[in-house]
Amino acid sequence: MPERKHSPRQPAELRVRGVRLFKENRPDCSRDSAVYASIAEKLGCSRFTLRQWRIQAERDAGERPRAGAAPTRPGSRSWSARTRSCAPPTRS
Repeated sequence: MPERKHSPRQPAELRVRGVRLFKENRPDCSRDSAVYASIAEKLGCSRFTLRQWRIQAERDAGERPRAGAAPTRPGSRSWSARTRSCAPPTRS
């Protein structure tokens, strides 16, 4: 069976416009959710979709770390290193 590729429901121009409108209107409101709701209604999408578009745009621009990225603090250990001491000992 051929592998299916994801095709977005909204055009890329709409996503770019939504993110731009959010960034322009964000300083005017005290809550992000109010901005999302207002813009999403005008664009015809959900506020959750608009939020995901903004998060992805920030990741693409390098303004936000990728999901599941390794810790960046100096001296911090990875999850596997932290939990290794919790694992039961293995028998030889």
